Amino acid sequence: FENAEPVVKHSILRRNEAFIEGAGLYQSSGSGSIEWTAFEHNHGYDYGGGIVSHQATLELNQTTFAGNISGFGSVMALYSSVVTIKNSIFWSNEGPIVYSPESSGVTYLEANYSDIEGGQELFSQFSNIIFSTEGGIINQDPGFCFSYDSTYSLQETSICQVASDTAGVIGAYQTTCQQLGLDSGNELKNYTILQNYPNPFNPVTEITYTLEEYGEFALHIYDIRGNLVKKLKMGRGSPGSYKLAWNSKDESGKKVTSGVYICQLKTNHKIHNNRMLLLK
Repeated sequence: FENAEPVVKHSILRRNEAFIEGAGLYQSSGSGSIEWTAFEHNHGYDYGGGIVSHQATLELNQTTFAGNISGFGSVMALYSSVVTIKNSIFWSNEGPIVYSPESSGVTYLEANYSDIEGGQELFSQFSNIIFSTEGGIINQDPGFCFSYDSTYSLQETSICQVASDTAGVIGAYQTTCQQLGLDSGNELKNYTILQNYPNPFNPVTEITYTLEEYGEFALHIYDIRGNLVKKLKMGRGSPGSYKLAWNSKDESGKKVTSGVYICQLKTNHKIHNNRMLLLK
């Protein structure tokens, strides 16, 4: 696209090749919008396996980039652009994910509520990328169904199921592995319920969780980057519903900062994640 305003929705761009760059999409000038779209196994032989943005504005929302290949910028090559990334997953691509040469000028990039392999530090190596984030970036394996056969829906236990700006799924796929009829190898015998109220909260929230069977369990709080914040409860549990409060303090007893936190309930057979928002 050149000097255009493309809108791409509910699509899959897969197994395209570009001799130099921009195998999935090349945008020069103009303003593009991409939603609920996956870029998979595209090959930009030099730069930009998934996307090239050249002096353009791009908004990515609910996108998945996986299996893309390039010498530099397997997900995207950026040249003096303005790019916004939200509710998206960049994982299992081959080669450095982002490319932005200093000679190309300044690029403004904002990423929120997304799972990006390499995390926020990925962008710090580029002196010409002005990076910002409000919703935080996760740097955890998203739990694709089967990467080897390009099934990039998410397992039910994936942290990405509750990581969006609306506490819903991130990435291009809403269907889980189980809904696709794919068995990830784990027999799901334990049904759990996990929620908190109020949400958002300040400074205390009450967490309700349900266990269906006897067995070991752990209830922990993590920050949006996957770091352990607080061990709430662990041990052997009995069937039933339980409540406990979290006072927004970490393991050392210090108050945590405002932001998104993940309450995780782990049992012998299943993991549930619940997104919580602390506002001060």
